[in-house]
Amino acid sequence: MARFLICSFALVLLYPSGIDMYLVGLPRIAQDLGASEAQLHIAFSVYLAGMATAMLFAGRVADKSGRKPVAIFGAITFILASLLCSQAHNSTHFLIGRFIQGIGAGSCYVVAFAVLRDTLD
Repeated sequence: MARFLICSFALVLLYPSGIDMYLVGLPRIAQDLGASEAQLHIAFSVYLAGMATAMLFAGRVADKSGRKPVAIFGAITFILASLLCSQAHNSTHFLIGRFIQGIGAGSCYVVAFAVLRDTLD
């Protein structure tokens, strides 16, 4: 049971880490992409839109196919989207990467709470 709780805690932390690390690095990201900080503030909303989109579907998919595949999909999606963001050459590619990051984080977030509910009931 402790293993499930630790893994769930790690999955829940994916959501705030995607926001906190981005906000700290925003000035440098804007400089590297040649965009203003104001233009990149929309990336926060794009990330949350990706999370909301994933939350609509991840719970149902996790109930049908199992928690583990959805959690793995979410974590891999988040990692690949992070790589996409790190290689972005303009703000459009960066925003696409942030949306995909949100999908990965949202999938993990839903699964983490489902695992906690299953474990603690």
